[in-house]
This record gives sequence, C-alpha cells and structure tokens, in this order.
Amino acid sequence: MDRPFRKKDHSGRLRSTWYWEFRVAGRRYCGSAPSFDLVVDAMALKKEAVIRERIYGPPPAAPAAPTPVPFAEFADDYFRTCCAQKKPSKRDKSILAFLKNRWPGKALRDLTVQDVLDLKAERIAIRSATTVGYELQVLKGMLKVAVELGKLERSPAASVKKPKVSNLRVSYLDADQMKALMAASTPWLRDVITFARFTGCRRGETLALTWADVDLKRGLLTLRDTKTGPAQVVEMNATVRSLLESLPAAVTKTQRVLPEATVQKLRDAWAKACTGTGLKGFRYHDLRHQAATNLVTLGATLYDVQGFLRHRSPAMTARYAHLVRERRVRTAALLDSLAPEASPQPTSGRDEGKERG
Repeated sequence: MDRPFRKKDHSGRLRSTWYWEFRVAGRRYCGSAPSFDLVVDAMALKKEAVIRERIYGPPPAAPAAPTPVPFAEFADDYFRTCCAQKKPSKRDKSILAFLKNRWPGKALRDLTVQDVLDLKAERIAIRSATTVGYELQVLKGMLKVAVELGKLERSPAASVKKPKVSNLRVSYLDADQMKALMAASTPWLRDVITFARFTGCRRGETLALTWADVDLKRGLLTLRDTKTGPAQVVEMNATVRSLLESLPAAVTKTQRVLPEATVQKLRDAWAKACTGTGLKGFRYHDLRHQAATNLVTLGATLYDVQGFLRHRSPAMTARYAHLVRERRVRTAALLDSLAPEASPQPTSGRDEGKERG
C-alpha cells in the first residue's frame, strides 16, 4: 500500500490520524502523521532514505562521545610532557598542584570562562600581580595544549587577560648605605654582595658558579644556570678578578666558587644585614639594579647596560632611562659656567625722557 490512509475507530468512523505504509524487498515500513499533507511528506522522505541506503549503504554511525578527561589527570600529563624539562619546573609543578586542588574532580571540558575569571579575581586580592600572572600563564599554556590535542574545542582562558605588572621598580643604595650594608655583613656575605654588584649576576647564577666556569686567564665567567636557559658569558672586571683570586683555592673544578652561600643561608644573612642597617624593602635582586644604576651614573649607555645585564630586549633596560636623562641634564648644566655675565637691559626712550625732565 503506497497511498496514505486512515483507519476506523470502534464505532466505524474514520480517525483524524493519517497513516502510510510501503514495502521494499519484502521489508515493511510504516508511520503516521496528523494530516494528509504531512503523511505524504513523511512517506516520501522515508522512501528516499530507504532507496539511498540500498544504493549507498547505511549512513556512518555517529562518533561516540569522547570520555571526559579529568582536569587533574591532564594537568599531570601536561607537566610531564611540557614542563618537566623547563628551568622553572618547580614553580610550574606548584601552580598545577594548586589548580588541581582548586578544581578537584572537575572534567577538563567543564571548565568555563567564569571559572578562570573567578580564579583571577580571588587570587589578585591576596597575591601580587606577578604571581597571578604566572598562574594564569601556566593555565593558559595547559589549555592551549588541550585544544591542540583535541581535548577541548576552545580554551576558556584564552580571553582572560593577565593582570598588568609594573617592572619599573628600581631600588639602589647611595655610597653611605652600601658602606653600612657591607659593614653589617659577614665576610662570606660581603663576597657575595661584591660579586653581585660588580657582575650584575642573579642569585641563582651566583650560587651555581663553579671553578670550572671561571677562566682567570681570559677574564671570563660562564654562567650555566641562567634565567633564560642557555649558558652566557660575562666579562670579568678587576674587582671581580681580585675577589676570586683572594678566595681559597678550589679542591676540584666542580667545587662552587662561594660554597658557604646557600639559598636559605643567604636569605637569613641578607635579612639580618638589612635589618641591622635599617634598609627596609631592599632585596638581594636590587644589587642587580645597583650595578645598572652605577653604570648609567658613570656614563654607560642603556645599550651598554643591556649587554652587561644580559637583557633579552631593550624594553627590560628602559627602566633606567630616567637616569640617563638626569645625567644629560647635569651635563648640559656644565656649560652654564661658560655663560657671559648678563648685559644691562636697554632703557626705552620714554624712560629716558622722564629722567631728563
């Protein structure tokens, strides 16, 4: 039966519902619709689908929904494959552990933009912009990899901006303050301070330096534990050479140049020395600013400072630009000593007439 039809109820009257039925290769297909037009359309669509299936085969099955990936599980995979070999891997591991504790049991695909915004708002209220920026950076990197691997369609952190961080802080000591700091320091701490002041090296670079990295003959220091990763070479000035030559001879080349200095011991000794001299807020890293400030004051250009501090871009050295301007102002003022004495101001004719009268 290829034409729509209606059935009768128990009283013999035709029902309002329309039905369709047809057979293809002995197989029966049937259905219903509330009106004649709808039942005609439904039957035509079904016939078309049956004929298409007989010619081209059944349509491919819809792909099974992927199994939800737990956020914590993917965080562990991300650290293992993308972070473990990085220099700041401990920091990344700590941040990922914090994120896993924040969203325990949450599926990766269930993370929303609002979740990331809430994280940013709550953390910025209790942590510095730098810290929150690091946390968002790790989260953004993790979710970006998830998108690349097909675990997510889009990253919910992509549109969330990191908080602005001001890197313009420049703290340095005058001659009297530096003298007081040195006087309040133990002998081994004075060696560390001197090395940092006259090389511009960071704390990790200083503490990791071994005698194998010191070439007194050529006057070079090789820094292997640098912030950016690759080893870097620093020219040794006379002050640094004198300091290194005054230190006890190394037993082996692998011995650290400053073996008494450890991270915790340095932190404690530094805090004690600064407290004893009243230097509040002066950090060990500020010795790097001290070196740059002294260089600019003595006439070095910003390009010279960039090379000395091994900055990757001029923007990192731009914080010292105001010192260059101050030096130019002082230089310009030197010419004032050659200016002629002020000549007397001419008087007007009207004034001369009044004097004669």
